[in-house]
Amino acid sequence: MALLHLCHEAKVRPFVLHVNYHMRPSALRDQKLVQSYCEKHGIAYMMVDASFPRQGNFQSWAREIRYQSARDFAKQNHCEGIMSAHHKDDVLETYVMQKKANKNVGHYGIRKEGRMLGVRIVRPLLDVTKEELIRICENAGVEYGIDESNEKPNYERNKTRIELMSLTDEDKAKLFMEMEERNHRIEAMRVQNEKIALLPELSVDELKANRQLLRTWLMNHSQRQRYASDFLDEILKQSRSDETIEIKLDETESLLIQYGRMKVIAKSDEYSIELSTIEPKNYGVFSIRSEGETREGLNVFPEDFPLIVRKTKPGDSIRLAFGKKNIVRWCIDRKIPLDQRREILVVENRDGEIIFASGIGANVTHTYAHPKVFVVK
Repeated sequence: MALLHLCHEAKVRPFVLHVNYHMRPSALRDQKLVQSYCEKHGIAYMMVDASFPRQGNFQSWAREIRYQSARDFAKQNHCEGIMSAHHKDDVLETYVMQKKANKNVGHYGIRKEGRMLGVRIVRPLLDVTKEELIRICENAGVEYGIDESNEKPNYERNKTRIELMSLTDEDKAKLFMEMEERNHRIEAMRVQNEKIALLPELSVDELKANRQLLRTWLMNHSQRQRYASDFLDEILKQSRSDETIEIKLDETESLLIQYGRMKVIAKSDEYSIELSTIEPKNYGVFSIRSEGETREGLNVFPEDFPLIVRKTKPGDSIRLAFGKKNIVRWCIDRKIPLDQRREILVVENRDGEIIFASGIGANVTHTYAHPKVFVVK
């Protein structure tokens, strides 16, 4: 009622929603108070009758009904958003309940502005105590009702409210200061996390099992924009492994975790092309040149044709001066990331022997001191 009166005095043109849950004797009285004020001042209003199904948590159900109705009403009337009369006492109650739950939150207390069910919500009275709001009503001659059920310790918030009534103003001020200090630390961490979340790769150590940082980083670097908390917790769990891990994000991308770092990688496309002759030319993924780096050199014999140039597959091996080596094992020994391993090109001769691998070089029988053919990836 104080919020409604302050809006009216400030020439704000509100639409008013009142939800009657019919759960206490004074419920109809409160409805009539709102209705009477709105009719007296020519304010549009809507009354919603709600009936609790008598199962589940009443407060959660009532909150859902209240905000869904407000969202629908706001959209129907093209309102800028929803104004809620949460006050300073509510902030303190919420903070104490958050402390009791011992959960990490993005903000302690209640935010002055946010979004609820896709609609802007503003709470302009968070710096005003309930006692001050009562005085505003009494000084202006505005009728108001007291919810007698708040005095019963039936719900956790009611229990917390009753506990806080025994605190002195000094004790409450200390709690507010404690809450603000926590929020300052959270904000500083948020700013730091936003910088980290822009990095193309994320260090597992830097992540520090921070679910929110992981969610923000993934949203910055992947096509997928919604991540369930359980899915993020599973990523955090697997990130502690020393193994190379690939987690599918969607049909086009995966999360690669290896060597203490993670990054989003695109699905690797298959690639294969047949060459019946050697001709200096650009083939898109690679090119044949007459000069290049030592590891790009290759000596080719007539009996090698036709050649197949393709991406490496599991099980591919190449014969080097020190013996036959599995290409994947060779990459692991040198800590070459999985996404780079998948992009390695191999040249396979007519007999199915791999005579060249990009980044490794030619096999032992096709190495030449002065090659004329260079396969450049």
